[in-house]
Amino acid sequence: MDSNTASALGILTHLVEPADVNDTMERVASEGKPANKYPGTPKNANHPVAAFANSFFSDGNMSMLLNGTCPDGFDAEDRNVGRQLKSLSRTAPIALRMASELLDGAIETGGDLNAGLALELSSLEDIFSTADALEGLSALIEGRRPSYTNS
Repeated sequence: MDSNTASALGILTHLVEPADVNDTMERVASEGKPANKYPGTPKNANHPVAAFANSFFSDGNMSMLLNGTCPDGFDAEDRNVGRQLKSLSRTAPIALRMASELLDGAIETGGDLNAGLALELSSLEDIFSTADALEGLSALIEGRRPSYTNS
């Protein structure tokens, strides 16, 4: 990912020329931590990568993505769509579902960090007690691609 894309997505908080790095660092240090450093939305929703991500990973598409199918209106043969589908296909379906549920729960906490952390901590046993979690860790240790069973 290039720096302009990272900036558009909000991953970078400041994008400056090399000659301006020291001045920018001094300014950032003097201003202190911003109230909403990572707002959870792209800085530039019109950037092609942000627009694709917002439409492809929309709430309406999540059930199809969690089931391993290409969402309506997208072509699985498209390079970007194919990459995302391939990446998702290599992820444990149960882990995707649990992550989606945790993200939905985080939204319901209304930005309350302690409530969000409590929700995540309360799910750790469920997450790591799955057969797919053991398979993923075993495959990593053994240097092979995991074979998930959605259990």
